[in-house]
Amino acid sequence: MPTVYLGLSKFCLCGRITSAQHALYVKGIDSFQYDLVEKKAKVVYQEDNISIEEIMEILEKRYLEVESIEEIKS
Repeated sequence: MPTVYLGLSKFCLCGRITSAQHALYVKGIDSFQYDLVEKKAKVVYQEDNISIEEIMEILEKRYLEVESIEEIKS
């Protein structure tokens, strides 16, 4: 399953993270983890269910600014 690490902007409200997490699970991701210290999210997903573009759109709709993307395909 592909994994994407997203560096989020330095200012993230927990409510926005929770909202994005819920929306991503509804779309079919397998796992979402957020590191408050590093300001990074780890999303494990299946390409049949959701694309990186859709992940980005969900985050942007919740006013979360992505500063970096690192994709790992497995």
